[in-house]
Amino acid sequence: MCSNLRKISLWLIFGA
Repeated sequence: MCSNLRKISLWLIFGA
C-alpha cells in the first residue's frame, strides 16, 4: 500500500 502511494506521489509530481 505504502509503495503504491509513493509511486502515485511521484507520478503526480512528475506528471504534474
